Amino acid sequence: QAGRPGRNGPKIDATHASHRRALSRALARLNKRGIAQQVEANTNLRDLVERLQSDARHPHWGRRTAAIEALGRLEVHRLFPYYLEYASGEDDSRVFGAALTSAARVCASADDLRELGVLMAGKPALSRGFNESVLHLSFESLAARCQREQATQIVMDFIRGLLPAHALLGDAMVAAARADFRLLLPLFERVGEVIKVL
Repeated sequence: QAGRPGRNGPKIDATHASHRRALSRALARLNKRGIAQQVEANTNLRDLVERLQSDARHPHWGRRTAAIEALGRLEVHRLFPYYLEYASGEDDSRVFGAALTSAARVCASADDLRELGVLMAGKPALSRGFNESVLHLSFESLAARCQREQATQIVMDFIRGLLPAHALLGDAMVAAARADFRLLLPLFERVGEVIKVL
């Protein structure tokens, strides 16, 4: 519950949406790598996730967006299916984008990347810059969660699976370059004609 500021600063009241968002940002900054394990083991953190998921059902798009972004900052992989399911049922492009970004932050496998790509391709209204940013986040997440060689293979297979006319191909190649996947250079050379039109 809320309380007066003490020696360690103001207390967090998890019943307030602004407190929940602030707490998720603080946790992500303080101990980014250990958040997933802490959420699983700590009842209070599980309660935080549940309350943020409740916020994500708010009628106002701004509240939903803020809640999904706050959840994404925790980078808990077990929420990946939740983000995809949530995005699939979301009509507002701003909230949809927040859900994709949160999913990208915890992308950890070829299946994750493929499912994320399917959702992105089905929403042509999203800008190229946004798609590139989401793919870049997902590639960075793979690099952090897998061995580099494995992550590179996953990204290469994903790009190879995109048809030359696929809306995400150019974005995926730029995102891979930004993520410094240098082992993809031979692949880039093979589809050089695509790069020329970016």
